[in-house]
Amino acid sequence: MIQTIKFKCETITPMFLSGADGKTPELRAPSIKGALRFWWRALNANLVIEKDGKYDYTELKRQESEIFGGTGVANKEKDKGLRSKVIISIDSQPNETITTHPTPHNKRFSKDAFAIGSRFEMTINVIENNVMTVEQVKSLFIIISLLGGLGNRSRRGFGSFKITEIDGEVFSQPNDVESIESIIMAINPSYPFVNNRANYPFVKLIEIGLADDNITRKIGNATHNVKKDSGWKYGNAMGDARNRFSSPIYVSAIKKDDGKLYPIITTLNTVPPNGRGDESIQQTFKKKLL
Repeated sequence: MIQTIKFKCETITPMFLSGADGKTPELRAPSIKGALRFWWRALNANLVIEKDGKYDYTELKRQESEIFGGTGVANKEKDKGLRSKVIISIDSQPNETITTHPTPHNKRFSKDAFAIGSRFEMTINVIENNVMTVEQVKSLFIIISLLGGLGNRSRRGFGSFKITEIDGEVFSQPNDVESIESIIMAINPSYPFVNNRANYPFVKLIEIGLADDNITRKIGNATHNVKKDSGWKYGNAMGDARNRFSSPIYVSAIKKDDGKLYPIITTLNTVPPNGRGDESIQQTFKKKLL
């Protein structure tokens, strides 16, 4: 059996997504599916178990493959891959584009993006499976709209969007941490993951900061200033592309009922490649937004 969920959405910060040419803005299903995978893993730390002093990710990988597809190795089915139970289609592309700066402090570099206020529609078809219900998939996409975003620089406030309708009904977005956590627990009742030290980016803490008229500029300036003050230590604490270490501090934007944009800051459990990360640098960064 296949169940369908239809979403209408609207961008609230510029969204840097592109098609095959790498330049023209285009919303593509693989980008959304990648976000679903990432945030599903981030909300399922309890599936990682400690065994003989090491962490075993077998069950996490098995369930991820069962939901989103993948090779058969996770299920010890070496002869075939697993078909995704979540199928995404883009029903209408965001309707406005703009040329803007991905790094607000650097005005010399600009890129085409979907503009604030662009609307798009999409459908998620969920094939019946033993791991995730259609309601949980719906909740997962809601979490992406709150904590995540889509496209480049989504960890620094770009690509944020709000859901305006689900299946033809107006969607009332949660505006506080408690409401967001209740959605997470509808996906996984084991959240929060107390004392879980598994080495991968699961959600540890969610915080909402102070409103700002230009939220991406505020986030960008905070990033730039902390990086300038921290020197070489910045990469170990806040992410380093050279070492393929993504930032453990994920900052999105949320538009509340008052019409203002607020930074929503998710701290992920990520250990830097060399095992040394200065958490005081992370706290300094967050204080500039809280």
